Amino acid sequence: MQTADRPADQTPGLPSGIPKERVAGLFDGIVAITATLLTLEFAVPDSGGPLTADLLVTTGKSVIHWAISFIMVAVIWNEFHFVFAHSRRWDSGLLLVTFGQMALISLVPFAAELVGENPTSLIAALIFSGIMGANGLLVSANIYVLQRKDHLHAFECAHAALARRRRAQMLIYPACLVISVTAAILHDPIIGILVWALCPLALAGHVRHAARTSVTPQPNSEVAI
Repeated sequence: MQTADRPADQTPGLPSGIPKERVAGLFDGIVAITATLLTLEFAVPDSGGPLTADLLVTTGKSVIHWAISFIMVAVIWNEFHFVFAHSRRWDSGLLLVTFGQMALISLVPFAAELVGENPTSLIAALIFSGIMGANGLLVSANIYVLQRKDHLHAFECAHAALARRRRAQMLIYPACLVISVTAAILHDPIIGILVWALCPLALAGHVRHAARTSVTPQPNSEVAI
């Protein structure tokens, strides 16, 4: 029976934790600020003279860096809301990892500006890939923490859905990081950055394939990218 000092969804004997809606609101705010900062980096090319092909190429590279950064922000946002849909509330462990996610996602505009200002720099490309890879690892860590805490799951089959998602993440994000770094070192820094554009496609394909081959019923909230 519900009492005045205990919410209806709180399990007796378990800590109430933090309402997930509050955490989602904070995370969405960080993502919105990050997306705004990415957009504010754009400026009209000013060469002091006529528009040249070299200037267009440089501007085009900046657009590529912005687009890939924006895609990765969208991927991280989607991954967070996957966790949101499969959880009942946030405890201290989930909150710690989520704050780590917010810290790392706030570095994406820095990474985009760094490679935008230094499009041929190997070091800039490696820093960009490192930040993206770290974001991917924190995404997987969030699901790992939730997967181990059945009392936080929103529904019965959440554990299986979380396990499938985490397997995909542990395959795709490290693979993208290794391929990106290798391509940047052996070929061209811009190639290493372009690899991250394949991340959402590979992740979505792996998740859909795992969902089709699984015998566990799928909740409506499990949506791939």
